[in-house]
Amino acid sequence: MNSLSDESGDPFRAVTGAEFERPSRVSSNRVQVNVGETIEFASAFGGPIHVYFADDDGAQIDLAFKNVAKHPVWSGPEDTEAFLIDLAADEFDWAEFVRPNFELHSTVENMQSTLNNPRYSDPTDLADAIDTYLRGWQFWLDGKLGPGIPENPDLVAFHKDRRFITDIPTDNSLTHMNSGHAACEEACTGTPYESVSPFDPMSLSDHNVAAARLANSALRFAGSQNGAINDLYAIHSYFRRFQASGETDDECPALPHEALYARIQAAQLTDNPSANLMNQDFAAPDQQNAIYIQLMTALQNQGALDDGWKFLPRHNHLMHRDAQVIYRNYFWEGYTEIGLCFDGLGQVEARQLKRNDWLLVTLSCAARYNLTAYLDIWGYDFGQSMRDHVASLELPELEPVFYAIPPTGHCTGLDHPELPIDGVTTWPN
Repeated sequence: MNSLSDESGDPFRAVTGAEFERPSRVSSNRVQVNVGETIEFASAFGGPIHVYFADDDGAQIDLAFKNVAKHPVWSGPEDTEAFLIDLAADEFDWAEFVRPNFELHSTVENMQSTLNNPRYSDPTDLADAIDTYLRGWQFWLDGKLGPGIPENPDLVAFHKDRRFITDIPTDNSLTHMNSGHAACEEACTGTPYESVSPFDPMSLSDHNVAAARLANSALRFAGSQNGAINDLYAIHSYFRRFQASGETDDECPALPHEALYARIQAAQLTDNPSANLMNQDFAAPDQQNAIYIQLMTALQNQGALDDGWKFLPRHNHLMHRDAQVIYRNYFWEGYTEIGLCFDGLGQVEARQLKRNDWLLVTLSCAARYNLTAYLDIWGYDFGQSMRDHVASLELPELEPVFYAIPPTGHCTGLDHPELPIDGVTTWPN
């Protein structure tokens, strides 16, 4: 019984009002049940019951459970009344909230805190937020199809145009989240992902921890920090909610668009702007997120995409393919030239590309635009051979301009005024 890992919390830690927080192990011992046998037992462990079979011979197995003390569980609107009554009774220390692709396992205290949020006073609103944003739009951004994921005709058309020989990945996975205990100090990635804080499907923290298993490290430019682009998943969800309801979110992460523009403009006044920018550091997560927001804004405002956010599913899709192609010989010949835009490169050469050279090709491939001149405004170092390679793809060029995005303006859309990179223009008031 129970699904928590033994690392989820410190055993025998002294806490206020008690001598220990929990036993050293959080799952019960296994109990063998023979065919036709009835057993009775009590356990200090609550939570799901896991059943293992000694022989998998396909025989039908029926198990009956009686007189089981049931902790609060919500799996649909029909459970709402009983669920709220059981939570208020406070007779158990654990509660569950079940969706088709997401299960929340929470201490009762944390579950009560979650539902005390006016946004989720009706559990069906919590279910909708989980399904729509923590499940649906996150996996949409990851370039996946499947139950609960919004349709993406642009990705389907992109996949067809690239002539990939495998299907777009379909996801029907089940994510688990433990709220109240965590193997690390505050929150841990994985499935289950764990947090000591009450669950909120629209919080920046829950979005980041849940997105950590999706965020592709291939989007990170050389030198950038781990998790540098995780915030993009939360920003995207905040935008989709604003798009659907007009509701803004206080947790939208502010990004340094104005400060970055000032640095780029100052570099234009030096003898060698490219060298000046190349010596600057744009590796911090807020800067990396701002760079991608600016790129997607440029793609949308210059007509490359009707919705700049469609760029990331395309690029993530290329990265799903990349793992198959680069390291499996039978996928390489003739496949990369069309699908990944590596015309004329050998497999060994592709494996040895520097991070930024790789990104120059794959980002341009996903955008269907030559991004060389645009990415030069950030001072990234690209080899001449890859500059020439991208030029040989004969893609239209994305104009190197900046956009006047307020600190949290990216959470309400990508339609913003254009600013020239001329060393003279200042940020608008």
